[in-house]
Amino acid sequence: NNIYPCNINAKEIESRGLGTINVYDYMNGSFASTSATQTAGNVYIKAQNGFVFTPAAGKSTLELSEAILAEGSTRTRSNEVQLPTFSLQVDNANTTAPGASNVVVVLDEAQPDNYNSPLNTPKVFTRNEDTPEAYILSDDASYSRLYVNGETKRIPLGIRLLKAMNITFEKVYSTDFSKVILLDTKTQKEYNLLERVYTTEQLMPGEDIVGRFFLVLEPEDENL
Repeated sequence: NNIYPCNINAKEIESRGLGTINVYDYMNGSFASTSATQTAGNVYIKAQNGFVFTPAAGKSTLELSEAILAEGSTRTRSNEVQLPTFSLQVDNANTTAPGASNVVVVLDEAQPDNYNSPLNTPKVFTRNEDTPEAYILSDDASYSRLYVNGETKRIPLGIRLLKAMNITFEKVYSTDFSKVILLDTKTQKEYNLLERVYTTEQLMPGEDIVGRFFLVLEPEDENL
C-alpha cells in the first residue's frame, strides 16, 4: 500500500526506468497497469491504495524522491507523447459486483522484432472469484501491458477463472487504430471491438483458457 499521505506518481517511476507498476482497482477487484485508463486513476497511487512494484533489471528496491511523490490536484493525466494504445476490459457478465480485469497493448513501430520492453508489465493475479483475470501471453510469461511492433500479427490472450461465468470483452479506450479484432478460434468468429462488445457462452473454471482468444490490431492507414 501507499503509506505516504500524498499520491505516488507511478508513471514517473516507469519513465525513470525503475520498474513497472500495477495499481489495485477497487472498482473492478483486480490489478491494472498505468495505461489501463486515459484518466489519472492508474497513474497516481492514492494514499493507502494497494499496488505492486516489479523492479527493472539491476534494481531491487523502490526509492521515492520528491518528484515521484505527487502533491496537489492529480485529476488529469499530464500531457505526453502517446503511442498507439488499445486498452481492453474483460468483465464478469453475471454480476454487478466488482469483477473485471484489464490488458493493454502499445504499438511501438520503432522497436525490432521480439523487443522486450522494460515497460512490459507482468500480470498480477488476485483471488477474487468474481473477477475473470485476463492477461497477454508472450514468451511463456503473462502481462497486463505489452509493447509490440507492427510485425506482431496476433496477440494471444489468456483467461483465468475461479468459477463459471460468461465474460464480456469491451474497449476501454483506443488511440490510432482503425480496427481491433477479437478472434475467437472456438467459434471461428471475429469481432471489431472498436464497434461492439462480445459476450461469450458460459466458461468453466479449471485450467487457464489459452489458445482461444487473440487480438489483431490494425493501425490507422495500414493493413496488417
